[in-house]
Amino acid sequence: MLQYLRDLWESAQLRARYRRLMQEQLLELAETRRPTSVPEEGSCWTLVGENSRGLPLAERAEIRRRARQLVQTNPYARNLLRLLEVYVAGPGLRVTAVGRAAGVADAELLRRCDRIWTDFLHQQRRHFSFSETARRLWRDGEFFLRLSPRQSGSLDVR
Repeated sequence: MLQYLRDLWESAQLRARYRRLMQEQLLELAETRRPTSVPEEGSCWTLVGENSRGLPLAERAEIRRRARQLVQTNPYARNLLRLLEVYVAGPGLRVTAVGRAAGVADAELLRRCDRIWTDFLHQQRRHFSFSETARRLWRDGEFFLRLSPRQSGSLDVR
């Protein structure tokens, strides 16, 4: 029995080491590959947020270029993005619907919103992740979602 428990412990350690090594290799691969730029597609982008005026196109492109250059050349900036990604948008991150004021929101509506969001995340698991979205937002100051309607009535997100 003791040997069985020891084997379980060793296999858990091996799995954890394997995951850590894979994440390190993926991060190294992502850092060595030069980022591809997102083509500007005119004025069809919608800015989100309270101050959604935005910056001029040339100024936005220059800020994005400088931020990417900093991440490529400064290991502290790279490490900061990695730490933010792991600790803020880590594997336990969840987004749930909540009412603005206590007792005002309909509980059934909130449950339906959560169910729709969970189904959406499950369908988009290959193309959307919180950590990638957060990394791009923190590095570039912006990120882009491309919505493509499916025949079934749902959306593909890239």
